[in-house]
Amino acid sequence: MNINKYDPRLKTHEELNALFFCGISILKELLESLIPGKKGSLTNQSWIITGPRGAGKSHLLTKLYKDIQVNENLNNRWLPLIFPEELYGVNSLFRLLLKILDEVFKQSNAMDFTKELKSEYERLKHIQVSKTRKEREMQLHDASKKLFAFLLQLQRKTGKKLILLLENLQMLFDEQLTDNELKLLRSIMQEHPDGFIIIGTALTVMNQIEAYGKPFYHFFKLRRIEQLSKENMVHFM
Repeated sequence: MNINKYDPRLKTHEELNALFFCGISILKELLESLIPGKKGSLTNQSWIITGPRGAGKSHLLTKLYKDIQVNENLNNRWLPLIFPEELYGVNSLFRLLLKILDEVFKQSNAMDFTKELKSEYERLKHIQVSKTRKEREMQLHDASKKLFAFLLQLQRKTGKKLILLLENLQMLFDEQLTDNELKLLRSIMQEHPDGFIIIGTALTVMNQIEAYGKPFYHFFKLRRIEQLSKENMVHFM
């Protein structure tokens, strides 16, 4: 039996607006947080929206992405990067950074990236690592730091701060990245607050952001999206 899964990424902005019922107040809060300050400063706050499957988390994230693109004030200052619901093949921070860099190049194709930058990226993509676990972890750690530095270089070239729109953070944080990799990610975000923020979704508030001593303890602002009320469900139908 074929089941056609609802995919908000395939909808136009107008369709997303027409079908948007869950998380209206959350979206408004997110958009207001992204408005530049009086002196042009941008927020450093990252967010996680939790909620059960089917509550509309993907819809909200996709609408946020498109709302930023059509808002001149926000689009001039932010570069939102939206990723697939499942990040297949991402088994390390190094692989995640490659995905992010691919999106920067893809969504900034109007920018005049030099041949040198593109060549450097190709070189970084093909770093060879050892098969020995300990050596591999050390090499990936060093390679990830190089990719971070390169990402920040590209981000400055775009003239915009990045927003990483990531779904299923419970899988990414609990299964795909190690504690050491998460510590590196947080340290880079703290040391370079002008680089990027994360706005992500998760089914629940996971251990990596809730437990004391974990890498992202008290780092994210949390909001929960609830499923459609009976009234909104009738309206939707």
